[in-house]
Amino acid sequence: MNTKFFNTFIGLLLVFVISSTSLAEEFKNDTNSAIVIHDSQLVFSRTIRQEHDFEKILKEIDSLNILVEFPEHETKSYAYEVLMYYSEYYSINPLVILSFLEKENGIFSKSSLSDVELEHVAGMRDSKHQGFANQIKWLTSTLAESYYSYKYDVPTHEKMDTQLNPGSFAIQNILFSTNSRTQDDNDKLTLETNSFVKIYQQFRNPQEDVFWQSSQDTKASSQPYMVLPWASGKSMHFTGGPHNYWGTSTAQPWSSLDFAPEGGSGCNWTSYTRVTPTRSGDVFYATNALVKINHAQDITEAPWETRYFHLRSIRVSNGNYVSTNTTLGYPSCERGKASGIHLHFAFAYDGEFVKAHGKYFSGWRIEETTHYNGTMSKGRHTVTADKVKSDDNKITN
Repeated sequence: MNTKFFNTFIGLLLVFVISSTSLAEEFKNDTNSAIVIHDSQLVFSRTIRQEHDFEKILKEIDSLNILVEFPEHETKSYAYEVLMYYSEYYSINPLVILSFLEKENGIFSKSSLSDVELEHVAGMRDSKHQGFANQIKWLTSTLAESYYSYKYDVPTHEKMDTQLNPGSFAIQNILFSTNSRTQDDNDKLTLETNSFVKIYQQFRNPQEDVFWQSSQDTKASSQPYMVLPWASGKSMHFTGGPHNYWGTSTAQPWSSLDFAPEGGSGCNWTSYTRVTPTRSGDVFYATNALVKINHAQDITEAPWETRYFHLRSIRVSNGNYVSTNTTLGYPSCERGKASGIHLHFAFAYDGEFVKAHGKYFSGWRIEETTHYNGTMSKGRHTVTADKVKSDDNKITN
């Protein structure tokens, strides 16, 4: 992380905490006065998902009911579909996204936006991020990378204010990025933070003061038993060790693994190897080559989740209960960036990505070494990740 930027940013944040008298009253019952938003409100957690019907909310926003270019999918889609796709992909609370869009361009309060407003809807005013889809991707990816970078990659002694939580850092990082400012612009940063908080508060459940409750780190309980994510009796190659979910940086957590089916190479062939759940559970997202499964049977169980990406011919729908023998789809190169057909798998806990290191599949223990490298071991048998398929990295379920 850029040390100069980090020190300047933290300085601005501390000034915000000290000078923001309008928020002081809100914080008076919270022992952590540096909180702007608590972590479980930034990530797309189970609580957030259960409290809101996001499909209904987004469809009812007039300015999102328009077709926009979706370069990553080489097609046009409705703006609300684009927003939801990136919200699900990066696991960022849609209400946080909407709050930024309202703050920057009034997407909720206006019946329509001008072409100029749509081009820079999230407030990042540069040519690289022009267009609605590019703006939403920038916003969600930056929030996610800021959150996890602060949580995993910044040593405690460099955080200066140890009470600052990752969610607040991510929010402030966006506010810092969308406008040119110097360390003298403290008042402007304070006003922008107040503006974001007031907008976000409009969306929270009035019956539950979840926004200001004390933040707790996401500490996953012991992993429940999981099996390998493909059909019994079949083999796949361990082609990608633990790595960042979106693959564009080496930031922790390295939640993801890559498995390639037996057969051809590249993307110009078809695999019929069935991708199956690692554990029974409920599907809560199944579209755009991505399936997400919640493995908690009720609110009393730990909210473990698994993600399956680059799937073609998805065979399940939202709300389906699935077992370890259910076909989710088949490995492919669909969506994202892929040089060869494979399954991109990830671990998550209550909407937050968690490290694959130390997790198990059918008794195989996952170990990380460097980004995209690692091993899977069972008894005396150890398989090392290698992007080239061979008998050495083949695992049979």
